[in-house]
Amino acid sequence: MKTSFSLFALVLLTSAFSCDESRIKIDPFDLGAPFLLRPGFQYDCSECDVSVSFTKVISDSRCPSDAICVWAGMAVVELSVEIEGASHTILLATAGENNRIALGGYLFSLGEVSPYPTLQNPIAQKDYRITLTVTRL
Repeated sequence: MKTSFSLFALVLLTSAFSCDESRIKIDPFDLGAPFLLRPGFQYDCSECDVSVSFTKVISDSRCPSDAICVWAGMAVVELSVEIEGASHTILLATAGENNRIALGGYLFSLGEVSPYPTLQNPIAQKDYRITLTVTRL
């Protein structure tokens, strides 16, 4: 009895640690509608063969809300995108021409990156959220 319980516990632990946390599935998104993404979750399109995961914020040089800056700065985010089984990594920025990219017949457009930085509180990767819109070209 002890052996079978130990074996069951080992299989259960192995299953728990073998899950790929970057691919936790969330409710599907609709084409053309902005949706909110959190790091470490996979978002699947409800009407096409596209999935998106918000990997991380590469850089965040946006002017803190409690500071006076000469330049507004920008945030750059990394997304993992799968279109019809083909995987891609894309970078999108909050400013300039790099806030959208056409890929595989779809347009990926970055909206807001939140929270906004402050001088006093650094933002942990897990606390970031982005708004993304995916449209068919």
